[in-house]
Amino acid sequence: SNAQSTIFGKVYNARNQKLSGVKITNLSNQSVAFSDSLGGYKIPYYLGKKNTLKFELLGYNEKLSVIPRLYSDENFELNVVMGSDTVEISGFT
Repeated sequence: SNAQSTIFGKVYNARNQKLSGVKITNLSNQSVAFSDSLGGYKIPYYLGKKNTLKFELLGYNEKLSVIPRLYSDENFELNVVMGSDTVEISGFT
C-alpha cells in the first residue's frame, strides 16, 4: 500500500498564541495548506525529495523549515513559532 506520509503541527507567535490563516507551502511540489483556528495544520509529505515548508502570514517573517527524510506511512510533527516583522517597543512609559 502506498500510504501518504503527512507533516502536521501547530503554528504559534512569540507570545505562544496560536496563529490561524498561516499559508503553508511545501516547496517540493507546491502543495498548500492553511492553519486552522487552533493553529493546527496538516500537509502531505512528498516522497523522494527533500521537503521544505514555507510559512507565511501577514505581519510575520516568512519561515522556512526543512523536513527530515520520511518513508511511506511515516508522519512528522513540526510546531513552528513565527516572529513578528514589526518592531515593538515595550516597557517604556
